[in-house]
Amino acid sequence: MKSFFYSCLFLCSLAYISSCSKTEVQQTINQVSNNIDLFQAYKDFSNPDIDASIALYNYQANFGLLGDSDIVNYMSLACSKQASICQYTEIHVNDFVIDFDGKRKIIKDEIDVSQLFGRNVRVKMQDHTDATKTETNEVEVYIPEIIHVTLQDNTRLGQGYQISWNADPLNEKGVFLLLLYHPLENNTLAPQYKDPITNYLEVEDTGSYTFSKTDFPEIPDNSLITLKVMRGNFDVAEIDITSSDLVRVFGLTESTGYLKLI
Repeated sequence: MKSFFYSCLFLCSLAYISSCSKTEVQQTINQVSNNIDLFQAYKDFSNPDIDASIALYNYQANFGLLGDSDIVNYMSLACSKQASICQYTEIHVNDFVIDFDGKRKIIKDEIDVSQLFGRNVRVKMQDHTDATKTETNEVEVYIPEIIHVTLQDNTRLGQGYQISWNADPLNEKGVFLLLLYHPLENNTLAPQYKDPITNYLEVEDTGSYTFSKTDFPEIPDNSLITLKVMRGNFDVAEIDITSSDLVRVFGLTESTGYLKLI
């Protein structure tokens, strides 16, 4: 079990992309390949190191219990202004063709992003304004199935509390559980516990997990917490034969809601 203060991946994905040494980037990627911790890796080399990003998101509030009103699927596109790869005007994601002008773009209703989960996603870029410009190579990455979480009848999380979800046998990077305490949601505890606290777990994607008290040692009893259950995958590759620009393809599915810690 690991504990650390955690920055929201959604905000991370919308930050501007800056440049860095390609040598440093390659070292980072090699380290990640040898010892992958999905979200720490994403945080480490995400925006500082890449030149273009195609990110797929599935987010479910209230563990998706209230239906479609609590679920959003979207794609986030971003590109560094200095990168030559950003001159391409189309991004091909499987059978979807998306117009691209090099600026950050959120796609929510134009395509059904949920269709891209639970399958291999192939990405390449093309320029339909220049017939002499060849399309890029293709990068392919498996994006895990959308996660669906089932809770026990009660919402009081303590020793022996079990959650379950639909296991994805093709997901090799596990499932990530985040338990978050925030003083603004716990007025009676806030005077003593003034700072946000996050406990973090990485578990196998077997379809269930039973909590023990040692999983959340820093979070005070009787607090209202947010539980995030997530899984995802990514790849970073050089797909443009005319440059060494790095493109990241990333997918994340997350189900979240409130529980009472006892």
